[in-house]
Amino acid sequence: MTVEGQCYSGELRQKYQGQGFLLTYQGNECYEGQFQDGQFYGNGFLRFKDGTLYQGEFRSGKRHGQGKMTAPDGTLVYEGQWTNDKPN
Repeated sequence: MTVEGQCYSGELRQKYQGQGFLLTYQGNECYEGQFQDGQFYGNGFLRFKDGTLYQGEFRSGKRHGQGKMTAPDGTLVYEGQWTNDKPN
């Protein structure tokens, strides 16, 4: 399914819901994991345009809970708790 610069594959219930894969063309970001009410929620993987990877928990579309961020070369950037998209 392609909508407004996004390509989505996964479960739908009027919004992205359950397990899915989302690719945004504008930001060149890629997310694979759980969705709730159209937002990242639960466990997932988010790869950024520069190749940086976040693997962990999400809430309301933001990195929130236990997570790990690695640089494109695999170097660990941060591992631990996140709150509202920021490391603690």
